[in-house]
Amino acid sequence: SLFRRKLHRALGRCVSTLDATLSAAQKWEELKRTTASVAKSVSRRQASSLKCAEDLFYRKRSGIQQQITLDPSLTLLLRPQLSVVKEQLSAMQQHHVETLALRSGIRWREKGEVSAGFLKRTASIVHLKEDMLDAAATFHGTLYSSDAIEMGAVRDMLDAIPPSARLSPTAAKSIVEPITFDDLCDAFSRAPSASSPGMDGLPYQLVHLITHPACREIALATFNNALTSSDLPSPWMESCIVLLPKKGPRELLQNW
Repeated sequence: SLFRRKLHRALGRCVSTLDATLSAAQKWEELKRTTASVAKSVSRRQASSLKCAEDLFYRKRSGIQQQITLDPSLTLLLRPQLSVVKEQLSAMQQHHVETLALRSGIRWREKGEVSAGFLKRTASIVHLKEDMLDAAATFHGTLYSSDAIEMGAVRDMLDAIPPSARLSPTAAKSIVEPITFDDLCDAFSRAPSASSPGMDGLPYQLVHLITHPACREIALATFNNALTSSDLPSPWMESCIVLLPKKGPRELLQNW
């Protein structure tokens, strides 16, 4: 496809111009940025072409309906054509729906359920987007803050695990064996197609850019460094919480 060809060339240029002093994690992020740039460029062009095609089908539908209105005897003759045009328009509208859902980054589609506001610790109702985000960040930051760990209790719990429930030395070793390219391809192929692994919004299909020959070494180094030395790309340290309404007053953050 046009996108695959453009992406292949862009990734090749990106890899050849990468600064050698960058870490594998930094190079990985450069590859993702290049992929996002190509995807946006191709998407804009396709959106323009799709809009022209959609306008054409709307005109065809109007023309056929007008002919039927003026001469009802043409109904049986033109009805099949009208059905085809309507199916094409329906497919295009479905494409718009799916595209907008992906762009929004929201996997749950609520119907008309909008919060009236968020209740902050000051007991004041806020309606501005910035204030809502600030209130949500404060509330959930406190909610999900880790509690102090009692190491003595941890040791007691681990000591209580029976030998039959523990990994054998061979199995334990296999867990930390270097990640292979086949491992990565298998993991990405089994990931949900409509979801993305990071805040950048790139779906798993696009992150599958590691199939590009020039990217394999960078991808393997990135994931193996994360496994063995905790050298993580900065976006991996970020997270996003999607707030969904629960039962109870919507103005209380605890009900989201």
